[in-house]
Amino acid sequence: AVVANPKLRRELGLAQGFEHFDDTLAQSGPDAEARRPERVVDLAMDRLATFGEEPFLLFVDLFDSRDLDDARVAALDIQLGRLLTALAAAARGKETLIAITADSGGTRDDASRAPQLYEEAVRVPLALRYPVGASAPAGLEPGTRVDTATQNHRLFATFLDAAGSSLPKQVGLHPFGGRDSLIFTELRQPASGKFQGAGPARDLRAIYLFPFKLIQTASGHSEFYNLDKDPSETHSDAIEMRKAYSRLLKMLIQFTEAHPPLFHGRDEHRSNVWPASVAKLDALGTVE
Repeated sequence: AVVANPKLRRELGLAQGFEHFDDTLAQSGPDAEARRPERVVDLAMDRLATFGEEPFLLFVDLFDSRDLDDARVAALDIQLGRLLTALAAAARGKETLIAITADSGGTRDDASRAPQLYEEAVRVPLALRYPVGASAPAGLEPGTRVDTATQNHRLFATFLDAAGSSLPKQVGLHPFGGRDSLIFTELRQPASGKFQGAGPARDLRAIYLFPFKLIQTASGHSEFYNLDKDPSETHSDAIEMRKAYSRLLKMLIQFTEAHPPLFHGRDEHRSNVWPASVAKLDALGTVE
């Protein structure tokens, strides 16, 4: 792995499982700055050259300011192109599954929408290229563009499946394939500053049953949208779509009861992990 973002440095536990984890920064600590994309790609290409005929997993993190202008976006594209060109020339380049994705998006300049679970914040780009000659899952044939949401944990399962590895039974993850008709997501935030106590900007849950989406806060406030008719989520109307709203609310309650959050507690400085969550992480080899 070669990373640029200081938030991915090894002391935060991200290096587990990697034989090589390059997170060297110009300075250490919380004030460390990210490495330039061209430097990260140089290092990634150096690692790629060492793999030879052996199977490999290469994780590359490119990071630049979140306030990107056209010139910076173009510069990042150039660096990504360099990496893909090197990969294409590698001994096992054609046999490699490639995934390009990003972290969560930003929100509009409307302060009431940040941080929230609206589409502009939870949808991230994802591009997959399956190994040359390999059969892609149904619905993901070459050239397919999927406009409905899926879940990022499927990426992890997809890599294991492509490598011929099986998932631990304790972890209910599935590779990409078809469409995810039902999605549940959650946003938990620290009980400090402007997020003190239960409120509309704290401890959010959302459930999708396309095209409908229900967002609910810790205080019980709900917003309900039809994403086909209102993709920008500007008009919440549970009354007009009462039947669909009632169905999603029931499903949200049932899902929440069956799937407790990873963390619990209201400590301002730390989160407590449920034992069941630790068992799942341990099964994946992500905790020591």
